[in-house]
Amino acid sequence: MTRRFPTALGPVVGGCVAIAALSSPALALSLRQALEGRWLGAGTTWTIDQDAMQVNRNPAHPFEWESLWIVATDGRMVVFDIGHDRFIGLLGAGTLTITQAGKPGYLTLARDRL
Repeated sequence: MTRRFPTALGPVVGGCVAIAALSSPALALSLRQALEGRWLGAGTTWTIDQDAMQVNRNPAHPFEWESLWIVATDGRMVVFDIGHDRFIGLLGAGTLTITQAGKPGYLTLARDRL
């Protein structure tokens, strides 16, 4: 089992520091606000609780949450893990376009306006 501990540089993964490009507290807060909330896509709904670092990808089971780890950021791009899955996301105006490592294609999620 890989142990991860958040640090000022990023999470520690297997004893190595994964350096996240969170160069300032303002950028970290902006990213937190950008990811937070409910996202709707083709047949899927994600609820991201950035403060708790958790994601629910199954609204039929509202108490089943998976861990969220932000690995790196670069402007509008964010690399993150949900459980054991790695994703690359591109934040747009009310959208989050994601690709999953090792799988073809992409998914565009829209922020729920409710």
